[in-house]
Amino acid sequence: MKSLIVLFVVVFVYLNSIAQSDIKPWITSNRVDYAGVYHIERNDFRIFITDDDVFMQISFIGWVDHETVATLFENVENVNITDNVLTSDNISGEFVTYQKDGEIIYAFSCKNCNDEIIVDQMNYDLYVQGLFPEASTSILTENSLIDVPKDELKIMRNEIFARYGYIFISGGKMDTYFREQEWYRPEHENVDEYLTPIEIHNIEVIQKLENK
Repeated sequence: MKSLIVLFVVVFVYLNSIAQSDIKPWITSNRVDYAGVYHIERNDFRIFITDDDVFMQISFIGWVDHETVATLFENVENVNITDNVLTSDNISGEFVTYQKDGEIIYAFSCKNCNDEIIVDQMNYDLYVQGLFPEASTSILTENSLIDVPKDELKIMRNEIFARYGYIFISGGKMDTYFREQEWYRPEHENVDEYLTPIEIHNIEVIQKLENK
């Protein structure tokens, strides 16, 4: 299997600000086109699509305890895309297009949000930081990594945890390395519950190569 994700910075607009005649179903022969990040009601909904599966993850700002605010993540269950319609245990809606200044805009129309909104899709790579974003977005194989040096494999694997704000052993190599990265924010002592099926698979593949 292989997968592909395209990441987006997003803008949302209320439906009543778009002429209904301009809104059309976004139909594609490859549902990977729908993959991306959609900012809905202060949450970032990340849609990951492989050849066989669809995964969704929410990131949001929340309270870790009574004194600490951090970025939190939640994996959504029962995500499905049929034609251009998305359903899940959290949000539902459809992928649409609309006209803006003569240009076709690709978007997601949320149907069960507090306010029915359309979220625009624009290319951007803010959401998956690091040297090896594919470790969080694509299914990797041993063959695809066979020529990667072990020191880079270690960084690739630990970047997965670092993106969730994992706190590494103080003074260790990974702690030193990631604290030098502008995007890294140490926030959580354990991020195992945040890992997506794609990331769990890739961690196992990378570790197998590291141990050879």
